[in-house]
Amino acid sequence: GINAEYGEIQAIENVQRCFTRRISGMINAYYWERLRRLNLMSLQRRRQRYALIHIRKTYHNLVPDSTGMKSDFDSEGRLGVQLKCSPKYITKADTKWANQLFNS
Repeated sequence: GINAEYGEIQAIENVQRCFTRRISGMINAYYWERLRRLNLMSLQRRRQRYALIHIRKTYHNLVPDSTGMKSDFDSEGRLGVQLKCSPKYITKADTKWANQLFNS
């Protein structure tokens, strides 16, 4: 379920959290500050970004549709392509960014 997946994401995120703490000059910085200073994204954000890029490539037939999501695209209208996607792939907070990605 979603809770198990969230727990797995947090476990992997903790590896990056521990690693970045050991970098010289980062020991007293909060995790999000370390990521900012190192110009990194959280692993969860990287996963979401990868999923969105893959979905865009699928829509434009640049890669095979391995997700089965081809039918989840609304036809192009006044607002361009609109993605209908379950939270398994992206969150509601990513919707604006996703639609900008698709329509750029």
